[in-house]
Amino acid sequence: MASWAVRETFHRVATQPGSAAKRWDKDELVRCRATGTEVTAEINLEGRAHPVFTDWIGVKPEFHEELEQPILLASKILEAAGLPWLSDFLIDDIFDEDYPGRERSSFSIPVFAQRDSITPHSIVRHHRDPPVPRARREKWMRSTREVLRNDFPKLVQWQVDEDIFHERGWNGYTCRHPRGNLPLSEVDKYETIEEFDNLSLHEGSRNLTILITAEYPARLAELRREGKAQGEEYLITAFMLTVTILHELGHAIYWRDRRSLTRDLREPFYGGDLEMELGNSFIAAIFGGWIPVPISPLSRLRKDFSFVDGVAWRQVLNWDHHRMRPKYRAHYSIPVDYIASLFTEANWSMTLDGAMALIRPQSLAGDSIAMRTVGLYTTLTQENKHATAAIADFHCDGHDWIWNRRPGAWFRIPQFDGCVYPELELPTAGEGAIWEPLSREQRETAPTRDPPPPPPSPSSAAEENTIELEAARTSVSPMVDEIETTALRDMRVRGGDGLPSSLSSASKTRAAVDVGVMPVMPSPRKSEYSPRKFALVNPAAKIPRPLSGGPPVPKCGMGVSKPRKRDRAKTLPLARDRAVGAQGKRARESLSPSSSPSQTQEQAQQYQRVKYAGGPRLSSPRMEPDKRGRVVIDECARPGGCRDSRGGEISVDELKKRLSQLIGISLTELEKLFDGPQYNSVGVE
Repeated sequence: MASWAVRETFHRVATQPGSAAKRWDKDELVRCRATGTEVTAEINLEGRAHPVFTDWIGVKPEFHEELEQPILLASKILEAAGLPWLSDFLIDDIFDEDYPGRERSSFSIPVFAQRDSITPHSIVRHHRDPPVPRARREKWMRSTREVLRNDFPKLVQWQVDEDIFHERGWNGYTCRHPRGNLPLSEVDKYETIEEFDNLSLHEGSRNLTILITAEYPARLAELRREGKAQGEEYLITAFMLTVTILHELGHAIYWRDRRSLTRDLREPFYGGDLEMELGNSFIAAIFGGWIPVPISPLSRLRKDFSFVDGVAWRQVLNWDHHRMRPKYRAHYSIPVDYIASLFTEANWSMTLDGAMALIRPQSLAGDSIAMRTVGLYTTLTQENKHATAAIADFHCDGHDWIWNRRPGAWFRIPQFDGCVYPELELPTAGEGAIWEPLSREQRETAPTRDPPPPPPSPSSAAEENTIELEAARTSVSPMVDEIETTALRDMRVRGGDGLPSSLSSASKTRAAVDVGVMPVMPSPRKSEYSPRKFALVNPAAKIPRPLSGGPPVPKCGMGVSKPRKRDRAKTLPLARDRAVGAQGKRARESLSPSSSPSQTQEQAQQYQRVKYAGGPRLSSPRMEPDKRGRVVIDECARPGGCRDSRGGEISVDELKKRLSQLIGISLTELEKLFDGPQYNSVGVE
């Protein structure tokens, strides 16, 4: 067992799963048969295309042959593995006011823009534990097949588009109204969608145009002309075209209803998915928690649309298995032999269970180790099954490092949305962070679970804070006043992520109360929200955080040179605070009782100058409980002697608001300020 020792180090580096980058290794890709295989296979799928995939407009004659096999594969996959996911949108009216997915407890993020909207926060999963009776499941499947074959094809048209990839980098796009001749700049504007909804002939539904990039059939036609219609790249390109068609169907099943329209065009989460993207959610449900993506980056594909480097499975995060968002997302290569088996008609002459085994990667899906962890399961590479890579899930926006996401789409756990600090470990969400909604039938059979507590009112929160405040104040020494005030100043001036670890548990509680945050309950064990396992070496780049008054931080993408230890110590908050504290101690010792009044006053002024040498100092307002148990702000402790207009009484929410205005950050960032990782350093020995 590894021994953990607490050490103070200048470069805190995360060693938790998903915190180390790994590039693709060409030798691994060849050894795991993801590329360079020289496989040739005859694509010979038979049958009829599903009616939902038959209405294509504006297709060039030379593209018809290239679209045939991908559409047949999409039809077979849809019937074998796609119906359960789609049925969850059809079993209940997801826009009904009593729909379970509208409950606030099913959504971790406050949706202020949709507070009065009828759109759901998340889609209920009906096909999950406890097992659904067979008769009821068959009824759901029959109803879903009827809608997809009879009603849905009347609403959907498919179009090969030559602009979306070059202008936007999209392989496909679901347009929420008929495309017509509209330029991409006019597509999916709120007013345009609303205008077409009023003209729709289908009551309650809207007409959709699904765009597929012309790069797919154009590349397939080019490979056919070169005599490579049975080669490796042709197989991979046809497979990715199939995936794109199914991906857009996952968006269309939701947007077909007019009631889905909102100003921000936001989609709901599906089930326990942590990412807001219905297309990826549908693909992940089909392939057992993974989505196929090209190994080549988008920048290279824009120059040369070719899958010669192969494709890979990208992990999709779900609350069933994951409690955090890795900084580097796990990828596993897709063998060409797997793709060739999907385009072989003989492999589809089997039962439904056999078809599911054909579709889903057996080493990755189900309850596999690769599925349950956010790190890389390198055993699969050693067994020559899948090459592995860990690709960064964040980027630089010019100023900060931020998580990747589509515009308008949230991550379900708020701590993993917005800014990210690659050099620090990430928190782990607790079990109560997400409450996935249950259907009415599941509520009757599932064990009783306590709903999450509602947000406390300002008055009740103040009463609870009173007890914590008194306990903290009676258990700390007089020196805590100086320590906690310095901590508050550091958080305001430098924008720290949490209370400094040098404070005691009681002082942390008191400091949190004084700035208007709910008290942090001291615990003898490490909190699961603040893991503190840092290694001394890091395979990823070390990205320092900017400090007020410290040296400038290199811009994103630049190399970071390692400064000398002496120079680093001068700029660290802990070292700087120690230096200021030592100067203040010497100044206080110099104030002897035997000094004259004038000398004492002069020494006191000198002490104040030393005391504030670390930067601007902001005094924190003290909160005292009155006779009725409410927290009252002491105006003497407030900068400028401010007093609330109601006689000095102020709520916790108002205090948070004023603190956010004082610091210059939003309320959300203020909450993250206290919930983020702390500054301890632990190394592996």
